[in-house]
Amino acid sequence: MAEQQVETAIHPTVYKGDALITPLCEGTNKYKCKFCSKVGDYGHIAAHLQTHRRTAVKHGGFAMYRCNGVCCKSPHFHCCYCGEFRTQPTIMNHVQKCAVAACSVGSLRQTATVSSAASQIATASVASTPLQAISRSKVVQSRAKRTTCPLCKTELYMKNLKTHMDRRHSSSVPDITSNHHLPSQCLDLKKGIFAVGRTFSGL
Repeated sequence: MAEQQVETAIHPTVYKGDALITPLCEGTNKYKCKFCSKVGDYGHIAAHLQTHRRTAVKHGGFAMYRCNGVCCKSPHFHCCYCGEFRTQPTIMNHVQKCAVAACSVGSLRQTATVSSAASQIATASVASTPLQAISRSKVVQSRAKRTTCPLCKTELYMKNLKTHMDRRHSSSVPDITSNHHLPSQCLDLKKGIFAVGRTFSGL
């Protein structure tokens, strides 16, 4: 099959149908992947493109390949209807909403072509409400806030910080007593200087 790329206004990673994706030639026996920076011989890159094909999101005759470009630091997918980019877990929900919005806009355009002036006035009043609903559906939710654990410097979502602290940094070790104390080593017996460990576990 020949490659059929959707208009470039959407994104180069969005293709229509089951288009055969081929590597880009960059010289003698040197080929490059269209979706990432991988370079190699033709067979190697053709096999690599099959992994992109397996992870592509398919909807309504479109194939949306994972974009590893300059749009965003993390891998993401571009919507085949509006071009917005989303991550793997949220792209299908977004595309389904955009498909409904695109269908309603398409039906509004068909009803607006009716020749009588009376019907044009009636469809104009009907057309105003769905367009407002479409503009509201494109509101992007704010990203989840991320924070850094003060003890181990791990970056995680704010909602998971309490669980992380309970699981990783909770005190499951008994208190320090005369029978149970931190590991220590004598450095100078005459002066009474000891090197004492900070934790029981050595982490």
